[in-house]
Amino acid sequence: MKCNDLSCCKFFSSKPNLYMQIISKAELSSLTTQVESLMNALTQINDKSSSEDDVDASNRNLLETERHLRGALRELEHLAKNL
Repeated sequence: MKCNDLSCCKFFSSKPNLYMQIISKAELSSLTTQVESLMNALTQINDKSSSEDDVDASNRNLLETERHLRGALRELEHLAKNL
């Protein structure tokens, strides 16, 4: 099995799969905290924007970004449970 080592992750390649192992719970926790912070800031912006009657393309993009951040947080929580 071939391994490429980075500062926070190890990537293992075994044909045909490539998978990643997080090697530090502290780094995963830090990443989760940063994504939560981004999502909270975006939620505040969305809340202010939603009080307006017109929903324009930028508001839709913000909502889409918030949705993706929520998905990323769910995946991070899943990873944390498996460590």
